[in-house]
Amino acid sequence: MWLKTILACFFLNGMAGLAIAMVNHSGYDDQRLPYLLSYTAAATLLAILTVAVRRKRVPLQDVLMGCPMGFFMMASLVSTLMALMTIDTSRFFPLYTAGSVVLTCVLSFVIWKEKLNGVLGYTGIAVGVLAISLLAT
Repeated sequence: MWLKTILACFFLNGMAGLAIAMVNHSGYDDQRLPYLLSYTAAATLLAILTVAVRRKRVPLQDVLMGCPMGFFMMASLVSTLMALMTIDTSRFFPLYTAGSVVLTCVLSFVIWKEKLNGVLGYTGIAVGVLAISLLAT
């Protein structure tokens, strides 16, 4: 089951990146606001449909956790669209992806005290940082 989930995440994340790149490559940089509004509307509609189909009340704790997540995702999308106006997609997406993986790993280690797998874990972080620096040049 985990493989199907990972493959779905891989595909959907790639499609989301493609949609963002399409805005940039199509010359619609000045259309960021309509894109962001349609993105938000689609996410909101999907959430409402999910709640309606499940016919379950959404706990307040889920809303309080989901709102900041939504804010950061929207802020990420805005900054992504702005960054794509100044940097090529072939350079941006590797940096964005590698950077977010390393940042998530480091923050998980610091905040939740997750354990790295000894030398191999630290080597992985070092290789990730090295990869980011190589991609940035």
